[in-house]
Amino acid sequence: MAIHRAMAMSTTDRGGRAGPPSPPPDSRFRNCCLALLLTLVAIAFAKFAASLLIPLASALVLTVLLRPAVRRLEALRMGSLLASALVIFWIMAVPLVVGIQIAPAAMHWLDRAPVALRRAEVLLGHAGGPLEQLNAASRQVDRLAHAADGASLSIPVSITGSPDSEAFTDRIGPWVFSLTTTLLILSFMLCYGERALRAATATIASTSRRRRAQVTLRRLERDLGRYLTTVTAINFCLGVVQTLALSACGMPNALLWGCLCAVLNFIPYLGSVVGTVLVGLAALLSFGPVPWAALPPSLYFLITAIEGYVITPLILGASLRINPLLVILAITFWAWLWGLPGAMLAVPLLAACMIVAERLTGCAPLIRSLGGLPPRRRCASGTRTAATTNITAV
Repeated sequence: MAIHRAMAMSTTDRGGRAGPPSPPPDSRFRNCCLALLLTLVAIAFAKFAASLLIPLASALVLTVLLRPAVRRLEALRMGSLLASALVIFWIMAVPLVVGIQIAPAAMHWLDRAPVALRRAEVLLGHAGGPLEQLNAASRQVDRLAHAADGASLSIPVSITGSPDSEAFTDRIGPWVFSLTTTLLILSFMLCYGERALRAATATIASTSRRRRAQVTLRRLERDLGRYLTTVTAINFCLGVVQTLALSACGMPNALLWGCLCAVLNFIPYLGSVVGTVLVGLAALLSFGPVPWAALPPSLYFLITAIEGYVITPLILGASLRINPLLVILAITFWAWLWGLPGAMLAVPLLAACMIVAERLTGCAPLIRSLGGLPPRRRCASGTRTAATTNITAV
């Protein structure tokens, strides 16, 4: 009763007039629980609808990356449909040609992967888990081979189907569906996405809110597009340098490892580590347990370190730097949620969220405290403006 009386007294001012009712004491806790519940529901939905949301997110990122090229073609009096088709043709043709070139080498190294793992196990001096099972299977195959050399071995064989082809179809089917869906959504976004955004912002009744939404969308496209374009160019050059360096030190199939480096470098920090391990296993299999085998992975790691900590920050600038802890957490979360595509989309999605959050009331101080936004500077007129935003993981 005393609590209710105190709340009733607080609703009146000193003149005895009734003021606005005070919120209940547990309203903040209830709102936090509701926000947590909605977040968990959204995560569960993203996990359940991954086959649809991964192509959608990939198409959005590619739209931001390729929209400037479409605009340049449209400036040459080319229709939006033809310009979009031409851009999509090139982004399909180049990876397809490169994939045809490196596919035999990739299959060759996949077949030799168990041998590389066994050699690595011998050098490390311990065995465990899957490696031990692999060794047991290898010893069993050796015993069967020796038995076949000494005497004729009759083994009944019954063919019930083609499990290898069925397993390959089951494994490659979702990737084909995802790629087809991504290209389909991307084609429509490049053709009609900008028109749809203009129509959507025109429906906002408030002029100030409409202007804020337009500014946010323009900044998101400009800053994220600049980041994606620059990083793509850097990764392409990095792949070329890695190919030349690995070829110079005698590494077989250097083009394969250069392409792998260019793709894995879209995953900050973890991509270089995974690439170094894979190149190390391939070098161990190619050169054997000799000191020369340590040169290719060392050279690979050195080049990626110089790119990540020197070249990329110099090119992108220091206007907006994403906290490394946020990058690692984002990569871990999206990799758990969507696998390898999620890990590659983690940094663009994080950067987009930070750019949008800056425009929301009350979120900019939090983003700046996390190292994600540049401090505001004063112009000559004395007004405060945000610095031009570039995005880099440091």
